[in-house]
Amino acid sequence: MESKTLSGRRLSMIVIDNAVEFMLKAYGDTQLLGKAIKKQEWEKKKESFKELLDFVFLQAKPSVNSQDVLDYHNLRNGLYHEALPYSVETAKLKDYIEKAHTLLAELFRKKLTDEEWKHRVGKARTGLAAQEKVKLVEFIRVDENHIKFQAEETRLKDIDAITLIIYGFGVVLGRAPTLNELERSLNFSGHPIQPHEALTNQIAQLRARRILNPGEYSLSRRFRNKLKKKFFVPQE
Repeated sequence: MESKTLSGRRLSMIVIDNAVEFMLKAYGDTQLLGKAIKKQEWEKKKESFKELLDFVFLQAKPSVNSQDVLDYHNLRNGLYHEALPYSVETAKLKDYIEKAHTLLAELFRKKLTDEEWKHRVGKARTGLAAQEKVKLVEFIRVDENHIKFQAEETRLKDIDAITLIIYGFGVVLGRAPTLNELERSLNFSGHPIQPHEALTNQIAQLRARRILNPGEYSLSRRFRNKLKKKFFVPQE
């Protein structure tokens, strides 16, 4: 959520909802199974989030509004399964986090103070910072022949910008770009490589290093895997 990118906020919604769904199932497994419901019926209810939610809320009666949780879950499904270009507002994320905190406290009697939450977040941040940072990148279709990228890291090297555009074409448009489309998409992304000869020289160097496939503006399989380790990008 703190990454300040659309991709980061969408990922936050998915993670929060996963935690809420896990809590509902864990509560049923530990508190309701064999008491309020039989195993076979419980396993069937877990296949539907709405049935799971309704049953746990009927039994536990938490103060959270179940329709709010269902609405957030449906939003999460749109982000995860349909790959729709939704924008998730930070206010919604904070609200869902607060509801998750409430469920944790009321279902499992586990209420952490603000300081304890900050301590846990700080430990997670330190652990992530100790590793090489993977930068978030998202791709946006400009029109039928051009895309642009938005990256968490704004000062990218030319090689990163070029290879990200080529990768993004495969993700968004399902094909490789032409040289003209590559050049214009770099401009749309706020990373122009000028003059034109500078771009063609960069392309020649990428071919010599076998980063690009011969005769195409497409990435070699080896470099695609390397790119995915350096940037958090959508899967092809």
